[in-house]
Amino acid sequence: MCGKNNIPTGPTMQLVAIKYDAAWLLGDEFAIHEGAENGFREVLELAPAFAEAHYNLGIALSHQSQWDEALIEFNRALMISPNFELALKARGLVEGVLSGKLQTADVEIPRYCRIFHQLYELGC
Repeated sequence: MCGKNNIPTGPTMQLVAIKYDAAWLLGDEFAIHEGAENGFREVLELAPAFAEAHYNLGIALSHQSQWDEALIEFNRALMISPNFELALKARGLVEGVLSGKLQTADVEIPRYCRIFHQLYELGC
């Protein structure tokens, strides 16, 4: 069973919360993007329809210059949540890099999204 933002409820939610926060810390606070990538992949195994996790996986992949894979994750986030503004902006940047319109050195990759911790604290 899933609750708000397609996050599983009950004990699975607690496991997703732990994994999500650990991945977020690795990526956003410590810039260990490969560890963040692995963590968000684990989250998505438990909550495959969690748009923010797809977005964050895309951010981790972008930091590793894995542009094609990042684009896939931003598109997955947008399939789940079409008005997800951060994913729209990030997808535009990656499309610019892939088309050659933007140089990777000029791209400031957006930040990781920490929404899950806030939802968990609210009991969603």
